Amino acid sequence: MECLLGSLREAGATSGFEILAFEQSKAFGHGPVYATEQTDSNWINISERALDLPPRAALCIGTLQIPPFADYLSWAQLDFDATPPDEIDTFPPRSKIGRYLEERFVSLSTPLIEAGVLHVVNETADKISNDEGHWQVITDSGTKHRVDDLLLAVGHQPTALDDQIKAWNEHATSLSNLVLFKDPYPVEEILEAVRASKTVRMAIRGYGLATMDVVRAVALEFGVFEVVDPSLGTLRYKADDDADVVMVPFSLDGLTMGPKPLNSAMDAQFAPSDETLDLLGDHLSDRNSQEEACGANFLTDVMGRIAATVYLDIENRYDGENVRGQSELEALATNWMADQTYSHPVFLDVTIKPEETLDRLAAMGSGEGAVSFDYCIGQVWRHCQPTIYAALSYSALSDEIMAKIISVDESMKRYAYGPPVASLRQLKALHDAGLLNLKFLGDPSISTDTSCWTLTANGRDFEALMMINAVLDSPKIKSVTANILTSLLKDGLIDPVHDDLGISTREDGYIETADGREDVPIAFLGRLAKGTVIGVDAIKECFGQRVKAWSREAVRKAAPRFNE
Repeated sequence: MECLLGSLREAGATSGFEILAFEQSKAFGHGPVYATEQTDSNWINISERALDLPPRAALCIGTLQIPPFADYLSWAQLDFDATPPDEIDTFPPRSKIGRYLEERFVSLSTPLIEAGVLHVVNETADKISNDEGHWQVITDSGTKHRVDDLLLAVGHQPTALDDQIKAWNEHATSLSNLVLFKDPYPVEEILEAVRASKTVRMAIRGYGLATMDVVRAVALEFGVFEVVDPSLGTLRYKADDDADVVMVPFSLDGLTMGPKPLNSAMDAQFAPSDETLDLLGDHLSDRNSQEEACGANFLTDVMGRIAATVYLDIENRYDGENVRGQSELEALATNWMADQTYSHPVFLDVTIKPEETLDRLAAMGSGEGAVSFDYCIGQVWRHCQPTIYAALSYSALSDEIMAKIISVDESMKRYAYGPPVASLRQLKALHDAGLLNLKFLGDPSISTDTSCWTLTANGRDFEALMMINAVLDSPKIKSVTANILTSLLKDGLIDPVHDDLGISTREDGYIETADGREDVPIAFLGRLAKGTVIGVDAIKECFGQRVKAWSREAVRKAAPRFNE
C-alpha cells in the first residue's frame, strides 16, 4: 500500500481512487505469521542486524497527508554501527516484528480511512468474477465489491491434506485420547492441550524451524533454560519437579538445520567479495546463458567455485591438510548440492548421533569448532541469495530448469535459512534433560491403534498420544484449497509455472494467462508467485523492487481515471 501511494504521488494523482483491503484475520498490516499476541517463543530466523527494513517517507497526495515512519532498526532503538562485531546477534520473537508492522500500518491507514480512500473489509475474499466486463470480489458472506484492479498478496494458504495426515486425522477424530494438530501454528493451541495433560508424549513430524518453535514453547511450560557460558550461549535445562514430558521429532532425512553464525565477526568469513557477487550476477542474468542452460548446474557450478574459494580462506576447517585445492572442492560441492548425504571428510558426517550433530553445528556457528564444507556452502549461499534472486526472477530459463534450481535453493535452506545458535543449544539441553528424544529422527515406521501412534526405529518403539504436523506446505498452487485460488484455476485465469510451483506472472506482477489474455487486471505478489519469481519468502521482499514494479504498472493503468 505504501508503494501504491508513492506511485500515485509520482503520477500526480490527487483524487479519483479508492482502495479496498480484504483481510480475514484481525492481523491487519502484519498477518498471522507476525501476530502480535503470539507467544514470544516463536522466533524469527533473521537476525536483527539483517533486518534493515527501510523507513517510509512522508506522503502528500492532494489533501491527504501520510506521516513518515521509522526504519525497523531505529524503531527498535538498535545501532549496529556502534555494536562490537563479536557481540551475539539477536533474533527477535515474531510478535515484535508484528508490532512494528502493525504500528506502521495504523499510521498509514488511519488518515486514509478518515479521508474515505481506504475501506478495510474484515472478511474472506472468496471469489473473483467478471460480470459483463466488470470485475468484482465476492466475500464468504456473499457481499460483492466491484473493482477495477486486483492484487493478491497472500502468504501461506490452506492446502489439501497429504495421505498420511488424512489417515491420521480420520483415525484421531474418532478417539478422545489422541490429539492431532495438522498445523504447528498457532502454538498456543498446542500449549492448551499440553496443559490439560498430566503426561505429555508428543511426536512431531518435521525437524525444522516450526519444530523448534513448538519444542521451545512446550519446554518453557515445564521449566527454564539456564545460561552456562554467556560468551558462547551454552545452556542447560532445568525441568519442574512434576514435569513428565517426552517430545520426539522425526523427518524423512533426519538432517539437522545448521545455525547462522553467532555474530557479525563470525559471519564475515563466509561473505564473498563485492566483486565476486557482481560476477555472479552477471553470469546468472545473461539471457543467452539462461536460454542455453540445461540443468541446475547453471547455478550450482558457479556457486561451488565461490564456496570453494571462501572455504580455502577459513583457517579452522575440516580435514584441512588433506584438501587438495580449489578444483577438488568444486567437485565435492557439486556432489553435495545434488545429495546432502554425500560422504567425504570435509563434510559433516550425517551418520553420527543427532545430539553430536547439534554440538558440532553449534560449535561451527559459534567459532568453537572446525567448519565443515557443507556448513560453509550453506552460509555462502545465504550471502549470495539476494544476487541469485534478482538475476533469476523473470529469466529466460525454461520452466523445468527453473523448477530444478528452485528445488536446489529449497534444499539449501537447511543451512541458509537456519536458526540462531541458541535454538540448537536449546535442543541439546532438552535432549540432555531427557525431554527431547532424538532416536527416531530418520523416517521411522509409524502405526496407529486405538491407544496411540507407535513410532518404530532401530528396534525401539515410542508411543505418542499427541501428533504435531510441523511440515509447512510448499507454494504449489495446484495443492491450495482456498476458494479464491481454486476458482481462478478452474476459470483458467491463473496458470501454474510448473506442476510443483506457483503462478506465472510478468515482471510487473500481473498474471500471465494460459491463452495470453491482456485484459485480466489481477496481480500476484509473494509466496504463490514462486516459479516465475525465485526468493519470495523473505520479509525484506515486502519492501523490494517487485512491489514497486507492480505499483507503477497499477497506477499507469488507472491513470485515466485520476483527478476526475
